[in-house]
Amino acid sequence: MKLQSSIRYTIMAAVLLVQMLSPMALFGGAAFAEDAPAAAPASDAAAAGEAAPKLPGTVQVTGGLGFTVALKSDGTVWTWGDNQRGKLGNGNALMLGRYTPSKVQGLDDVVAVAAGMNHTLALRKDGTVWAWGYNTNGQLGTGDTKDSGTPVQVEGLYHIKAIAAGNAHSVALDEFGMVYTWGDNSRGQLGTGGTEGRFKPAEVPGLGTIVSIASGAYHVLVVSDKKQMIGWGDNTFGQVDYNITGTSVVTPTWTTFLGYIVKVAAGADFSIALSDTGYAYTWGNNLNLQLGNGNSRIDNSFGQIVGGSDIIDIAAGSNHGMALKKDGSIVVFGANNLGQLGISPDMPTAVSYILREPSQVARIGTGYFHSMAIMGDGSLVVWGSNQTGQLGDGTTANRKTPFTLPRFNLIAANLGMADPDEIAKPESPIAGKTSSIAGGESFSLLLKNGKLWAFGDNIFGQLGNGTNTLQNSPTPVNSASGAVSVAAGTGHAAALKADGGIWTWGLNAFGQLGDGTNNNRKTPGDAAAISGAVQVSAGNSFTVALKNDGTVWTSGDNTYGQLGDGNRTPRSGFEQLHNLPRVVQVEAGYNHVLALAEDGTVWAWGDNGNGQLGDDTLLGHGVPVQVSQLSDVIAVKAGKSYSLALKKDGTVWAWGFNAFGQLGDGTTTNRSLPVKVIGIEGAKAIAAGGSHSVALLADGTVRAWGFNFFGQLGSGTNVNAAAPVEVSGLRDVSEIAAGNNHTLAIGANGTVWAWGANFSGQLGDGSFTNRSVPVQITGFVQTFADLGSHWASASIMKTVEKGYVDGYEDNTFRPDNKVTRAEFAKLTASALKIKTEPAASGQAWYMPYAEALLAANIYGQEDVHADWDAPITRLEIARIAVRSTMKELQKPDTALDDKWVMLTATRKGLLQGLEGGALGPDQPTTRAQSVTMIERILTVSGGGTLEVDQQAVNAAEAAMK
Repeated sequence: MKLQSSIRYTIMAAVLLVQMLSPMALFGGAAFAEDAPAAAPASDAAAAGEAAPKLPGTVQVTGGLGFTVALKSDGTVWTWGDNQRGKLGNGNALMLGRYTPSKVQGLDDVVAVAAGMNHTLALRKDGTVWAWGYNTNGQLGTGDTKDSGTPVQVEGLYHIKAIAAGNAHSVALDEFGMVYTWGDNSRGQLGTGGTEGRFKPAEVPGLGTIVSIASGAYHVLVVSDKKQMIGWGDNTFGQVDYNITGTSVVTPTWTTFLGYIVKVAAGADFSIALSDTGYAYTWGNNLNLQLGNGNSRIDNSFGQIVGGSDIIDIAAGSNHGMALKKDGSIVVFGANNLGQLGISPDMPTAVSYILREPSQVARIGTGYFHSMAIMGDGSLVVWGSNQTGQLGDGTTANRKTPFTLPRFNLIAANLGMADPDEIAKPESPIAGKTSSIAGGESFSLLLKNGKLWAFGDNIFGQLGNGTNTLQNSPTPVNSASGAVSVAAGTGHAAALKADGGIWTWGLNAFGQLGDGTNNNRKTPGDAAAISGAVQVSAGNSFTVALKNDGTVWTSGDNTYGQLGDGNRTPRSGFEQLHNLPRVVQVEAGYNHVLALAEDGTVWAWGDNGNGQLGDDTLLGHGVPVQVSQLSDVIAVKAGKSYSLALKKDGTVWAWGFNAFGQLGDGTTTNRSLPVKVIGIEGAKAIAAGGSHSVALLADGTVRAWGFNFFGQLGSGTNVNAAAPVEVSGLRDVSEIAAGNNHTLAIGANGTVWAWGANFSGQLGDGSFTNRSVPVQITGFVQTFADLGSHWASASIMKTVEKGYVDGYEDNTFRPDNKVTRAEFAKLTASALKIKTEPAASGQAWYMPYAEALLAANIYGQEDVHADWDAPITRLEIARIAVRSTMKELQKPDTALDDKWVMLTATRKGLLQGLEGGALGPDQPTTRAQSVTMIERILTVSGGGTLEVDQQAVNAAEAAMK
């Protein structure tokens, strides 16, 4: 979620208790197979006064949490946005997402689609239903809980004519009027009379003949052939029917709505019905004005939306709604904090309009926090949240006003050009493959506890500490604060900055530092004219960078054509290669380069004297050539004169020099074509050293093979291995790296391990002794010049060791400085281990932390501020602390009463009082105090208890009266 200014809602404790029960919810619209506005049978829509443009086929658009699904007139399905666990259905669950439309392969003749929170349903012309995405609760209907990144058929469903999807459950309606449900049933949303979920569809009994269906987050609404409404599931806010008692309705119940209904739609915890007279009615939660009836009461029962008659279609987002009028205009209402209403200002509104020329808008659709409209000519207009590219415009910028997607039309014939997949257009940014650990010729780099550390050989200044003195224990590189990935070459090093820039340092004889000079550098400095980088890799005397647009850039030595520009001239600045497909990973070997393309093919260039380019020749190439007989690759690594590739099926393939068995095929024969490494199944990461190879398996163990004179295989011997052997004593490993003759690993618990050659101190264990089994590296703690005997010194150093707080570049901590909102956001996200992305170009450094906290619902909308550089108050910290330790509050749009927050925080011991127990809600907090608060949050979150300041509790209780 992008941060937007918003109205702050304060609710008292009684209302808060109800809001705690509200689901972190997604709407779930229904989709029908008829040629009519989505989810409305043609005859019923006509009865409501249909006059909007008729689109061919069953053109439709809908969306889930951070993604969008569109159905074209030719029966193909297109998706874009977030792709976690295969939500886009493109078969590649490892791809983070796409920011422009992409066709779902292997799925045709589709007549309707429905999107849940994280899964999608597709109805084919033959009446079968197909599904993909999350399957934690069995919502895919395949009989198990295995996610699927490609469409799979829902078991046992035939003759289906309509589908709907909720948060983690699914609904289908067949041609005979029977309804089927499957998936999550925690709120009774399957209509079975109980709350036990199921992994396959089963009929909902006792409904009669049903003609229309819709699903909200945890509730379902259906319309009978008598145009009466039946509902079941979550009823916390009366979204099934306010006159029905109980927070859950586990058995289908006829609602008390008096009127004839032709269509229903459901949001997170509110509902919309379209009557046969063209009026729309709403009921349920109204905290964000999502009932659109002109008031803000939560207990509204079947109120009419403001906007008149002649409504022909309705749609519901998480907490906003839309209604399409006969004249082609759209009525919008509800939350607007992310621009989902398409109007300014970005405030909730009880009712508003997006005016269009008569009959211009033909259909409408909603996602979690975004909205879509299909024009009469088939073009698609989008607006609202765009954090994961769900608007499809090639960016991640929210849009507060409607925007027409270029070069995309839902009527295939209207595009007038080739398939959009083959048209030059903005692509989703490449994520790159970052590394927190790297091994060079005889030195090592490591990102830990928020700092870059280096140890080993330093003759060229490659440790970056301003000297040429080697170090056999970790030494901080203070001038590289904020690095997010590291790379080590033979005598130079590089680090990726959070803003997409690159630092380089060390040997620069061939211009490998890319700074426009040939001068060595002992401390990190900016590579010239490079921005938007997402990965950097260092070779012998050259450097390769990958940008977020999938382009590759090179600088340095070019003796073997390793710069890929077609000549042999070295270069001291980065320039782009123009003869590559879209690339997602680059890796520099000693004198050759590997590039992994988005389609799973591998490309190589540079030295090929041992077949390391894999094109079945020994001829070097100054431009990229495709590695032969290799596809479905998800990762590559380049060794000294050989190459490795990890395929999607978990197998490892190798080619090139093999004198020491580093190809792992059981021989010492060189290979100019890829061969399969024997005995490796289920690998999830690979590393290539000088002449040894390493693989990390899915079970957290490590295998190694090849040259072992220095013990770099970690097997306890110095015997070479032409087939993989297990690294001794390592379990639960999360990351691996290989230097020339040494190997490094990071455990899932953050421990660091090293083995192999250590004559320059590259193992970092304080010795110069080679190790044939892993040894743990310690000492990643920095002291600060201004702590001295400060009261919080011990606590500060303890948290520094944990890695979620750090000092300043001048080696100070400044414990008594006021902590800002921005600093506390980073501190909280780091301590709670909430994943954040690097700051985008032009984005403030703290925004990824703030956005991640908001997305995780640790921050509420009331924690969004314009002035992030101002000191954070004790009330703000208390609110964050309470949300962090109470999972029931971690739901979208859950507002907290200030007095209740202070009382809860003091009762839990999270907040201690000031002098005499004073609460001081508007008082600032120091950096030292903020560290103490974070430790308290972690203690309570881990099940511990804290000492309570009773005076502060008394003060908070008095304030509540």
